[in-house]
Amino acid sequence: MTAAIPQPTHDPEADVPTSVEAAISPGPKAAVAAAETAPSPTVAPPPAPPVPPSRTPAPRAAAAPVDPGTDASLRAMDATIAARPTAMLPHISIHCFPASEASRTPFDAFAADRRLARATVEIVPGGLSAAARRYAQEPTANLVIVESPDTAEALLFELDRFAEVCDEGAQVVVVGAINDIALYRALKGRGVADYMLAPARPLALVDVASRLFNPDDAPARIGRVIAFIGAKGGVGSSVIAQNVAWRLSETSGADVLLLDMDFAFGASAISCNVDAQRGMGDAMREVERLDGALLERLLTRRGKHLCLLAAPASLDYDQEPHPADIERLIEVARRAMPIVVLDLPHHWNHWVRAALLQADAVAVVTSAGLAAMRNASLLVEQLRTLRPNDAEPRVVLNQFGAQRRNELDLKDVKATLNLTPGFSFDFDPKLFGAADAKGAMIVETPGGRKLGPTFDALAADLTGRTKAPTKSGWSLQSLFSRKG
Repeated sequence: MTAAIPQPTHDPEADVPTSVEAAISPGPKAAVAAAETAPSPTVAPPPAPPVPPSRTPAPRAAAAPVDPGTDASLRAMDATIAARPTAMLPHISIHCFPASEASRTPFDAFAADRRLARATVEIVPGGLSAAARRYAQEPTANLVIVESPDTAEALLFELDRFAEVCDEGAQVVVVGAINDIALYRALKGRGVADYMLAPARPLALVDVASRLFNPDDAPARIGRVIAFIGAKGGVGSSVIAQNVAWRLSETSGADVLLLDMDFAFGASAISCNVDAQRGMGDAMREVERLDGALLERLLTRRGKHLCLLAAPASLDYDQEPHPADIERLIEVARRAMPIVVLDLPHHWNHWVRAALLQADAVAVVTSAGLAAMRNASLLVEQLRTLRPNDAEPRVVLNQFGAQRRNELDLKDVKATLNLTPGFSFDFDPKLFGAADAKGAMIVETPGGRKLGPTFDALAADLTGRTKAPTKSGWSLQSLFSRKG
């Protein structure tokens, strides 16, 4: 039998990733090797020769699965995956074959992930047997994920049968119950792209798919995208976005790109006190040939590290952007810059939704007014639906105290949003007005330095970095406790 699963061209043992080594304990071979090298008066017996796979399937008794919910290392892996920047997967076909209906839930969560918005995903319970039956009649998907509760011998037997109908070039990922590095190496030797322990974890599946189909988008090569959107016009979302971008550019030592995506009335150039000759309108008109070099020519710098793609200074660009064009703009930007900040307008349409799906973290800026809180609640719920495997959207409470008689108190804010806003900025029209009039950032304005730690903490939270040092005795909770 000639296996159709593509064979590796290098030593499969060198492919064991850190995450798999952390999750899979050494098998019998590793145990024997350890015994041979350990000092002992008794000579360990040599390992038994490997038994070739039988052509008769082994008993169907499943090994006890490892529960990642009780494994701190797997939880830490999921947290790491969630924190790292990940680009959208390309237009590929993905077929998932859970062992049964009872185990399909994580595959459904995987299929709902925002990074798979372009991919076509099908879920067919039945494991390797169902996959073999399907591909005997039709071409293999680009990515095939199969789950097997079987013993190692039965799994390899079923995989050999599956190889007879698997098209060359397809990427195959196996989810199994056997916690053994020897099995992992045997699967790699048969050309399996990756192996993970059952039950499947949605974020781990996203990570595997991204590594297989976005090899040029390793986390070290693509930037983190942060999106700001206001719950209502006038709540100060652009001001918060601009100041976070500025603080990141000053404290991180890396270039930060601010995209002003209010095509009609964006005022970032004025707020940053720069003369932007070219900007967002030019980028959208030439989006099909946009690359890093062209993007660089359209940027305006403020200081050493803040780059601005300003909104058009006129109403000549009156086209509704296509979502695919927005996706391309953000993809080019994140490959050119380590941090990208999206300043989104208070709109809800297809291209705004596309931008939010591209972002690694989202901040909803709102006031405590009734209308703003209603909209913030709708946005938070929609973002939870669109981004089921991501962290909760951050809620920034701005202009707090502006309408003391008519705004919600903090208890009602928490109840309305079903979460606690992590950051708060008091209503200070004198300070914010002075910064706006001078085209300066808040911390550059007299009296604005006191807000530096809050902006730094918000920036650190959105980028996944360690929180910036704060003043002695200051905490985010204290902002709420003194008002609640």
